[in-house]
Amino acid sequence: MGTTACHPPKNAVVNPPRVAAATVALECELYDRIEVGVSVLILGEVVHAHVDEPVLTDDRIDTDAVESVGRPAGNYYAATQDRFELERQPWLRQFGQGRQLVSCWLR
Repeated sequence: MGTTACHPPKNAVVNPPRVAAATVALECELYDRIEVGVSVLILGEVVHAHVDEPVLTDDRIDTDAVESVGRPAGNYYAATQDRFELERQPWLRQFGQGRQLVSCWLR
């Protein structure tokens, strides 16, 4: 971020900078690092979330109000406006309880 005109705001918990203009930003702490072949899967625990008020509906993030981008792999990125919903299976719901884990990119 040192080469941009952005001035990163102070985070609540972690030290790495975030983009001030981001509508939603998650602060993560390293939970686990798993080597998978020649790649590394990084799991992070969300310790704080920064969410702009306009994208909230009933205290939940309105995914239609967020212009998000996904990174499938490598140098490929995808716009996420074309979304669909799948009901989670009852046996999978147990994984959503307790610690909330997300994959995070680390250098």
